Amino acid sequence: MPDIVLSDREQDLVRSLVALEPVPGAPLSTPAVVQLIGRLVGCDGVRVAAADPPGTDTAEDLLALDLRTSRGHGVRLVLVRDRGRFSERDRALLRMVAPALRRLLSGPPVPLLPATLTLSERRVLQLLATGLTNADIAAYLHVAPSTVRKHLEHAFPKLGVTNRLAAARVFESALAPVPGAATGPEAAETFA
Repeated sequence: MPDIVLSDREQDLVRSLVALEPVPGAPLSTPAVVQLIGRLVGCDGVRVAAADPPGTDTAEDLLALDLRTSRGHGVRLVLVRDRGRFSERDRALLRMVAPALRRLLSGPPVPLLPATLTLSERRVLQLLATGLTNADIAAYLHVAPSTVRKHLEHAFPKLGVTNRLAAARVFESALAPVPGAATGPEAAETFA
């Protein structure tokens, strides 16, 4: 893979893609995912479908990524350009975001956590559940302790709790594995 230096715009797009949460039912066909990938790689169209046999898209104006869901179903992400070819850099960009796409395929978001929790609130709750203090969480996240306190103040009503211990318990119970669920996605990559 070639070394890639990302522009500020590309860095913002990658950050936005990594911050997305899985959506039940259609994790990769949400407009946000398709739009971010299209803008990052610079293509005219993005298609998401059940995966064909690997390696069937060989045209130079197509770029494909085959992924596997946590249930073993194949998903193919196909990028199309009307003019020009996809470069090795384009392929490398798609490979770079493949782990984020796999995570989006791994399953629906935790059902017991409200969708209104922000990513920052989830991060703070995750660290809180490990037993860290606000000061420890702030140091870990490189933010002020007052920022951690505010995230917790906003998260408590969303979780229906009034204290740290209850918030940690709700968060931990929401992350408990579901019996019979797959443990993680297996992904196979194919770049045409």
